[in-house]
Amino acid sequence: MALNLKREVKSEHSSTFSPKSTSSHTSSSSERIKPLEGGLLMIKHQLRQVSKELNPSQRQNLFHSRCHINDKLCPLIIDNGSCVNVASTRVVDKLGLKTIPHAKPYKLSWLKEEDIKVTQQVLINFSIGNFKDEVLCDVVLMEATHILLGRPWQFDRKVFYDGHANTYAFSFQGKKFTLLPLSPNQANEKK
Repeated sequence: MALNLKREVKSEHSSTFSPKSTSSHTSSSSERIKPLEGGLLMIKHQLRQVSKELNPSQRQNLFHSRCHINDKLCPLIIDNGSCVNVASTRVVDKLGLKTIPHAKPYKLSWLKEEDIKVTQQVLINFSIGNFKDEVLCDVVLMEATHILLGRPWQFDRKVFYDGHANTYAFSFQGKKFTLLPLSPNQANEKK
């Protein structure tokens, strides 16, 4: 096996293989869904100054998008590193979503020193463009976003993550979807 200058892999047993040609999950028949636009339900107060010219590369960015929950536009993050799906207490309270007791309460430890006790869950129906889904989320006080989709959602939807483009592709109810991220500038702008 050898890697040539065009980033193609050659093997004694196969023909030339180019990493770009393997994206069958993002084929032309996949519906590419751009992030939603409009005024957000709540605006996150940012304590830091954001540079007006952010690097457009997705190399160091989480996947940021926007979704509709009860016809309200809400920020959403998909994070490969999170082992839970999470909804913020703010969006649950603001939209009056009904919570249920968590079947197995636990303590969640993030960047803060103190553990957060997770005792409630909420079933959230959301949409991004033509993609409609529901997800069971743990309810947690967090400022980063309203909905954080972690590994459980990704596993259940059998998503393919393209780290270079920062996109998520999957099939759901017989349709192919590719979720596109907000640009770094869009993710940091206040609407």
